[in-house]
Formats: sequence, structure tokens, C-alpha cells
Amino acid sequence: SSPARVRVSAIGRVSKIHPITHEELVMPKDALLFEGEAGTVAMSTTPYYGYKMKIFPHLGLRSDRFQVRVSTAPIAYLLAHLPALWRGTLRSAHLHDFLVEGVRVEGDRDLPYQTSGDAQGVRKSLEVYLSPRTFRVIGHSL
Repeated sequence: SSPARVRVSAIGRVSKIHPITHEELVMPKDALLFEGEAGTVAMSTTPYYGYKMKIFPHLGLRSDRFQVRVSTAPIAYLLAHLPALWRGTLRSAHLHDFLVEGVRVEGDRDLPYQTSGDAQGVRKSLEVYLSPRTFRVIGHSL
């Protein structure tokens, strides 16, 4: 199937991460972040997708936002650059990274989505916000 057309908008404060220098660039509140064809729109409050794959490498820059990543990269490109993608060091104009307080994603059709790797069904639009409440997680290694 063809890539979905999506519109990704910030809700609240937002900054863009420059795709090559990784510099944080402040954007206007509620800015339009991306509009066009994308293979993936992903967001997280933790840097790892799973198996220590660092898909969200910019989360260390701020504690008051979560990262949104829009990928326009063809699968062949991602596979060719898998080691750098895995480490979180891939720099590419195909990856559009933002740090946001909230985000609205709208698709041109119903699109599948998941939470923490679990399928949640399909939706044409989705809004996600950073919770104002935080809690400390204490962990240890075995």
C-alpha cells in the first residue's frame, strides 16, 4: 500500500531537532510540524523502542517534553543504515524529530496505531499529551 498522508501538529511548546547538527530549534507554540507522506509517526518519553534500539535519541535534551519522530525514509534506506539507527546516531533528512508537550496526528485514512508495542486498532486522528504528573521509577540491574 502507498504511504499515508499525515498532518502532525504540536499542541503547546515545541522545538525541532536539526536533522544533521541535532541542534534544538525553538518553534512557535502549536506549530505545524509535518504534512505529507510518511511511513511512520512515533512518539515516546523513553529513548528505546525495544531491545535497546535507540529510536528516540533526543529525549535527554529536555525533561518537560516527549519526542516525536516522523520518518519518510524508505525501508531499504533504514535497513542499509540499521546499525546507526539502532544506536540512535543516524543523521538523515528522512527523519523529522521534535520535542513537544503535546501532538495531534491526522491521517488521510484510518491508520493502525500501537501503545507500548500493543496494537490498539485504527484511527484517523490521535492526540497525545505529556502528563503534568510525574513519578520516580526506581530500578536495578540483575
